[in-house]
Amino acid sequence: MTDSKGEIRKLSQLSQAPRSLLRKLGLSFFLFGLINNVLYVIILSAALDLVPPSTPKGIIAFCNIFPSLLVKLGWPYLLRGRVRYAMRLVGCAAVSVLGMWPIHAAAGHMLRVVLISCDYHGFFTNADGAVGLGELTFLQLSTRYHPPSVAGHSVGYFASGTGAAGLVGAFLWWELRGLGVRTGVGLSSVLPLVIPLTYFLLLPKPSAVSSVDLPSTTLPDSVVAAEYTALSSNEEDALGQVPVQDTAAIGAKTGVGVALSMEDKWRLVKPLVGRYMMPLFCVYLFEYTINQGIAPTLIYPVPTPAEYPLMSKIIHSIRDYYPLWQLVYQASVFLSRSTLSLGLPPLPAALLSVPAIVQAFVLLILALESAVGLFDGGGDGGALAFGLVFGLISIEGICGGLAYVNVYHRVNQEADAQGVTLDTEESRERARQEREFKIGSIGIADGAGILLASIVSVPTEMKLCHLNIPSLFNVQGKVAVVTGGGSGIGTMIAAAYVQNGAKVYIAARKEKQLKDVCDTLNAKGPGSCHYFIADLSTKAGCDKLAASIKERESKVDILVNNSGISWGARYEDFPEVGWDRVLALNVKSIFYLTVALTDVLAKDATSHEPARVINISSIAGLTPIPYDDRLTGGNGAGLWSYNTSKAAVNHLTTQLASTLTSKHITVNAILPGIFPSKMTAFGFNRSGEDKMSKENPSGRLGDPRDMAGVALFLASPAAAYVTGTHIVVDGGDVISTKAKAKL
Repeated sequence: MTDSKGEIRKLSQLSQAPRSLLRKLGLSFFLFGLINNVLYVIILSAALDLVPPSTPKGIIAFCNIFPSLLVKLGWPYLLRGRVRYAMRLVGCAAVSVLGMWPIHAAAGHMLRVVLISCDYHGFFTNADGAVGLGELTFLQLSTRYHPPSVAGHSVGYFASGTGAAGLVGAFLWWELRGLGVRTGVGLSSVLPLVIPLTYFLLLPKPSAVSSVDLPSTTLPDSVVAAEYTALSSNEEDALGQVPVQDTAAIGAKTGVGVALSMEDKWRLVKPLVGRYMMPLFCVYLFEYTINQGIAPTLIYPVPTPAEYPLMSKIIHSIRDYYPLWQLVYQASVFLSRSTLSLGLPPLPAALLSVPAIVQAFVLLILALESAVGLFDGGGDGGALAFGLVFGLISIEGICGGLAYVNVYHRVNQEADAQGVTLDTEESRERARQEREFKIGSIGIADGAGILLASIVSVPTEMKLCHLNIPSLFNVQGKVAVVTGGGSGIGTMIAAAYVQNGAKVYIAARKEKQLKDVCDTLNAKGPGSCHYFIADLSTKAGCDKLAASIKERESKVDILVNNSGISWGARYEDFPEVGWDRVLALNVKSIFYLTVALTDVLAKDATSHEPARVINISSIAGLTPIPYDDRLTGGNGAGLWSYNTSKAAVNHLTTQLASTLTSKHITVNAILPGIFPSKMTAFGFNRSGEDKMSKENPSGRLGDPRDMAGVALFLASPAAAYVTGTHIVVDGGDVISTKAKAKL
């Protein structure tokens, strides 16, 4: 160590170095880190589009990191002699570009997962610190620059570039995904070409940067690297900035044939295990367990503009939470990995394990929040929980970034073994290869941490998802068909699905009503609403609607049979048409439309993710009393055909459930009491809402939330094992009725 005056003199001398060369050096290594990582980030950002939504995030991480880990484990130990940088980087770029095209062309989801693993990431990119050949190469390349402060300058900007890759990759995919998955992946495959262009056209030669006469001491709290000796032209050949030659040829020219043995490498790596590898391994184990296993389960109810005006502008559906957490994480990683390039001092060597300790506490708190909820999800507790998670994920990213940049910086700056003299060309070449090996061997630590985390995170995410309320009631991305969706209960159910991210088709006879409902629901989002004009009172009408749906969708997840009419007349005067029309629409349409859509309902359905048929019946199907003065006006009119039709719907529901369960289609019925609708409008106008509410045991009538909750439940994972049931939603009306027959 030098005294403070020597340090000040060194910094002063460094400031006199050609600034343009230092800027080029920093920009080159920043681009190396950025491009080396950005395609991996694009693939992870596109994971929801490349594989089914039910695929745990840990599986994607495992497929990416496992081949990369094999490369990182074997390459530093099997490679002998000098690193031929140009040849390696050109080969890496070619493999990376070519490896993206099978992913682009693959049609099957599982095939894409395999190709992500085998064709691409194992050879070039890394998992935010899970090192592949590209990262290994650039970190080794940094050791070829001297003095130590310049080498550290290279590592700092490389780390900053890897941090920026998270933000840039996510932004690029956000823009490219609008072009389609295949086109987006195909266009992104040209990005690796930036690396060889940067290497040959922008990166300064080591001899150019080291031309400043700097002392061989280091900045405070660093250790001294080997004494610098200017590279000969033949050594710059090895860097590939003139045509690359093989190791034997270079050795022949220089008269030096140096290659580290396995014993040499084991001797070098042993001191690094506890000092650098374990802190890095622990940080990445905890960090990626959070990212892949816990963060996807940290979801809350969608905030309303009235309660949370700021949060509601960011979160429009429950699927927005995971991208938000990833954005917070990536931004924190970028800032913390940029600390050295921003001029902040490195962490003291004694504090390198602190990020791992903090990460462990962050993991524990987030796991508890996901599993049991440390704060109430409603009211102010929801905002508190949101703020807690936001802050903890920021800390997670900061810890991960600090561990990465500081570990590699310190390995880069490590001194050669004491007592080693560098007075011969052979000893200097050995020292260079030792520095390259040491910084390359560290990558196994974070790679192993991510690999173990990917294995742990799969059961972690699945277990937490099973317990997580928003996941249990999730209909995001589902395709639903709601008949009678132009008004009343049908509109309530359609709104519940659209506002929770489903794609909904509504059908009815009146186009204006349908269009108005779609316009209203599409303005709210985040799902979408579309309509068909349909008369479902005949089999032909049901078949026509089914055919129209199949032209747009190959898979339907939810069918809500809600179309219905009522007919009231006196017992002595009840017309035949009152039976024919009511039974045709209320009962026959349910049967024929369900039959016509059975194939697209059963497609890809499983016992754990079945398709759903939800029939809207009525409490009128439970009562033997055909009269309800609240709805008919008390003039002796009875709902003979309507009540009978709803009793038939209940029994048809049971029959369909017994038939379709083996096809992984559940069938259930909702039996609503009195809800505001076109059908109940006469009673509302005659009796008034207050009077009708007082006659209900709960003191009120049904509202859209009551219907939305049950409809969401029956369509969600929470009801996957529920079939053949009749759910009464009436505030206690049926169990308290005391109406008497009037015959």
